[in-house]
Amino acid sequence: MKHIFTTQMDNTVKIITTIVHFAILPIPIILYFQTGIELALLNVLILVVLFSLCYVLRPFQYAIDEMGISIHKKLWPKTIPFNNIASLETIAYKELKVRLRLWGSGGLWGWFGYFLSAEYGILNMQITEKNNLLLITTKDEKYIVLSPTEVIAFAEAVKKGMKQNLP
Repeated sequence: MKHIFTTQMDNTVKIITTIVHFAILPIPIILYFQTGIELALLNVLILVVLFSLCYVLRPFQYAIDEMGISIHKKLWPKTIPFNNIASLETIAYKELKVRLRLWGSGGLWGWFGYFLSAEYGILNMQITEKNNLLLITTKDEKYIVLSPTEVIAFAEAVKKGMKQNLP
């Protein structure tokens, strides 16, 4: 029993990603003419590393198997065991009351990392769109937000998996 659920980037993520890439692209060129090749190359290296990190840390799909939920990323995937899930609910982005990005991406390839919420405290968001959100509360009172394209089917599959893993 392994179910794969896709994610998709909403228009906001696509716009932010495009604007950031094209807005920052001229910076090394300007640096080259103002300071020389060394600083321009250093800037290119930093930009390539940062953009690459955002790309490989973004969630691109979620999977549900016998053990729990897996958040698939190119680097550092995350697993949430069924026995650690206290509750899950669909939620609107406005209800999260996100106030501050603590550590992560705020729209470049998605919203992922840690965010401060006026309602929940620290959120671990692993989303690529602000619609179709699912809030998972763990037994140790941590909050994880996911954005599967088929949020209702995903929630039902998680509930089914939780029932099958009852002690």
